[in-house]
Amino acid sequence: MYANAQSQTIQSQAVQSQTVQSLTDTDITLYTADTKSEISKISKTSNYKIIERTDNWSLVRFNQPTVPVWVSQNYLRFDETNRATVTASDLNIRMRPSLDAKVLSRVNHGYTSEVLAFSDGFAQIKAPSTLVVAISVLENTDSQVALNKSTLRALNEKPLRALDQNALNAEEKPSVETTGITSKVAVPNEHILVPGDAISVVVSGEPDLNLSNARIPENGQISFPSIGYMSVAGLTTRNIERQLRTKYAQGDVKNPQLSVSIFSYKPIFIRGGVRNIGAFPYSEGLTVAKAIALAGGTKSTANPYGISILRDGETVKSELALDSLDQILSGDIITVAEKQVMSDDPAAFIYLHGEVNLVGEYSYRKNLTVEKAIVLAGGFSIKASPRKVSVTRYTEGEENPQIFNRVKMFFPIQPGDVIKVGERLF
Repeated sequence: MYANAQSQTIQSQAVQSQTVQSLTDTDITLYTADTKSEISKISKTSNYKIIERTDNWSLVRFNQPTVPVWVSQNYLRFDETNRATVTASDLNIRMRPSLDAKVLSRVNHGYTSEVLAFSDGFAQIKAPSTLVVAISVLENTDSQVALNKSTLRALNEKPLRALDQNALNAEEKPSVETTGITSKVAVPNEHILVPGDAISVVVSGEPDLNLSNARIPENGQISFPSIGYMSVAGLTTRNIERQLRTKYAQGDVKNPQLSVSIFSYKPIFIRGGVRNIGAFPYSEGLTVAKAIALAGGTKSTANPYGISILRDGETVKSELALDSLDQILSGDIITVAEKQVMSDDPAAFIYLHGEVNLVGEYSYRKNLTVEKAIVLAGGFSIKASPRKVSVTRYTEGEENPQIFNRVKMFFPIQPGDVIKVGERLF
């Protein structure tokens, strides 16, 4: 096949690439995030972001593709520049740390990486930077921040959305003395705001400066009275309060007293093998098990170990159990995989394309609407216009399909329908 032919032509280049990589200073050992099985060794100079810590381990993501993994060549297209692209039409393709190891994670259609090596029908590539792996704190003390036990307990009880090793926001965060350096750690339990969340602002004695239910758009900026637009996505309410005090104090408000609170959270989306797919309200402390309960529980076709979490367009967890206590964050998309039922009947599926996050075909289910179908496809993309949704319907015996333009979210979907989401004008 084409992939195998191309792999032969660039195999020597890939082996050379792998050899050069092995000559670097391989001081950090990578382990799987769940079982702590060794994956590989990489250069200590690689930049990464810490997303969770314990006494002995740090769970990290690298700032660029770094971790070597193996993927079947059947799902890849190779080019002459020693790069491979995932071409399979499935939702995602499995990656393995070694040829005989269990699945480490998955890689989505369209992902591209340089090729490191070939073996037994598999190609070794670099995993997406979204992959979470573990590194030992004890083994890498010189590249880690040594935290005291009380801080570690706090971090473990409420995992942070992100804790950046190189660029932590140090505002109002307790200092922790270490060997030769002073580090800052994030205050636990604080929600990191994301587009879709809404906040309220109350300025004492200045009602004209108040805001209520100000929803954060995709660009992350909110317009504040007398100040103008300010980026708030990625901040906590405490961070915003401090910035607003500084800006208002520079104007006509002396010693401004204000408070910022979360008015509402971006809803979560649940799709797949649950009784009710769709959007559901988020609340602090929500777990996978509780989220599935919100959706009315699972259907008989649900895979008991097929839960995945999509966050900010990245798969951060996969192969979770139905009773998992993993934390859900606002805006997460939870997918409950279903047991595969093979069918050659095109009417057993619906098809989504255009401005959705996951273009492709999906199994039809009873009482499906446009809104529910878009949830199956990961929701609208940033460029999507909810007013530009059309449905093409093919009827047996009819030469031309019916086309329904500018349909509403509650428009009923039938088997075989093709749904297109148009792009909004900027």
